[in-house]
Amino acid sequence: MTPAQVVRAWIDRFNAADIEGLASLYAPDAINHQVVTKPLKGRDEIRKFFEAEFGRAKMVCIPEKMHEAGDWAILEWRDPLGLQGCGFFEVKNDLIVFQRGYFDQLTFFRIQGIPVPVNLNQKFSMFSDHWRPKVVAEVNGQEVKLVKFKGEFVWHHHDQQDEMFLVWKGKFRVEFRDRAVELCAGELLVVPRGIEHRTVADEEVEVVIFEPAETRNTGNIADDKFTAPAGESI
Repeated sequence: MTPAQVVRAWIDRFNAADIEGLASLYAPDAINHQVVTKPLKGRDEIRKFFEAEFGRAKMVCIPEKMHEAGDWAILEWRDPLGLQGCGFFEVKNDLIVFQRGYFDQLTFFRIQGIPVPVNLNQKFSMFSDHWRPKVVAEVNGQEVKLVKFKGEFVWHHHDQQDEMFLVWKGKFRVEFRDRAVELCAGELLVVPRGIEHRTVADEEVEVVIFEPAETRNTGNIADDKFTAPAGESI
């Protein structure tokens, strides 16, 4: 078979979730490298990979274009949910000896409803502005937000929402009209609804906030400098 014919057989078996049939298309010492994971070495590892993937998601490969050159076939593909990618297949003696695939794994997890861990250190490294919360997760109508503080925020309160602050790195204080609470890394504080407060950080601090979706960061007031857009995600 030509490389393109082998890949078309691969597509048919993939769409049938035929794990043994897929594995049989690979050479015993084949390498399958999906760039979002470490390379798989050998038919047995490749078989176990397909068992795990088909066990947690329904996957469909719709070929868009096929290119062939020598021992290589290049497949451009999509799936019914909008995911796109491409694969490079090296074929010798009718068997795949090397495969490399490119696709957006996070998009795949999201559209398949597969839980994805969030690396907070990585997320904090993605922005530098102060007082602008970024949504990183949603839980039952609540939002988990990351924000960096530096300086003094405005006095405000939230009529309907309690607000939780968890210090990730650094330290800051929550000031009330009659007292102040100092918070260090690993400590949290819940500010009850209706209580006037402001946050103050002498040096930059990284904070995790947990509160109902669409909560305005300045609460009962609108401020040209400090009121942030709602729902900004990273």
